[in-house]
Parts: sequence; structure tokens; C-alpha cells
Amino acid sequence: MNIDWHEMHETFIKDGERKVWVHTWGRDCDGCESDSIRLINANETAWSDLENDAYEGREGPVRLTIISEEEAKEFKSSFRDTYAERMGY
Repeated sequence: MNIDWHEMHETFIKDGERKVWVHTWGRDCDGCESDSIRLINANETAWSDLENDAYEGREGPVRLTIISEEEAKEFKSSFRDTYAERMGY
């Protein structure tokens, strides 16, 4: 992914380094969905490492989205068992 980290409004400086919050969402083969956020350095190496971590061993779709610091402050992680929901559990 080619990202111009210095032009992004979502980046900010923390401890002398440019940072960015990333929201990760995924669903496994059993229909369980979960999400989380992670603060990474705003550069290609950190993004690539996060992508590798997110996709390693995955059994379903994954989405990585850069979010603002305000969105990160309001974030609450979630977990859903979509198959159980469909069955009325």
C-alpha cells in the first residue's frame, strides 16, 4: 500500500515519532467477528508488519482502516458470534 504518511491528517507526533491509529476488523470461518485498534509508527515498515500480523493464520476476511485519534479515544472493542445470533442464541 502506497501511503503518503506526512500528508495524512490522521497522523500525529508522539514520543518524537509520527504515529497513526489503525482499526482492525476480522471474521473467522466460524462466523465470529472481532475488532481492535493499534497505535503504530506511520511508515511503510510498520504498516507492512501490521498487515502480516493481521493476515497470518486468518480464516476469513480482514480489514485494516486508519482512524483518527478522536475515533481511537471513543473506540470500544467488540466480538460477535454471527452464526449463534442467526440461530437465536
